[in-house]
Amino acid sequence: LGSNIVSAAFAAGDPNTVYVVLDKKGIRRSADGGKTWADATNNLPHPAAERIIAHPKDTKTLWVSLDNHKPQGAATCKPGGIYRTVDGGTTWESISNGLSQKAAADSNLTARYKAFAVA
Repeated sequence: LGSNIVSAAFAAGDPNTVYVVLDKKGIRRSADGGKTWADATNNLPHPAAERIIAHPKDTKTLWVSLDNHKPQGAATCKPGGIYRTVDGGTTWESISNGLSQKAAADSNLTARYKAFAVA
């Protein structure tokens, strides 16, 4: 896949569908046990995903946390957040309400979400 895998999750009850987070390069999905891969980053605000968690029963629902990200040449970092998909990674929606979305030139002062848990 051309990058380190930093997180992975299998779809509930489906040993062939796996999602991986690549180091600063977004999310990939395989429906054939890892033989082929497709981009599942889609409408996320940037590719700096950190952790992915699959719903224990719903094969299409997953959550991902995003670190912050400073695109090359940009003056300000884009903040991270928590996002959810209910269609297997085709689209993602922010569920970051109430979480800091502070952006700054310094990544240490910009909101980032490295890990989380779903209960």
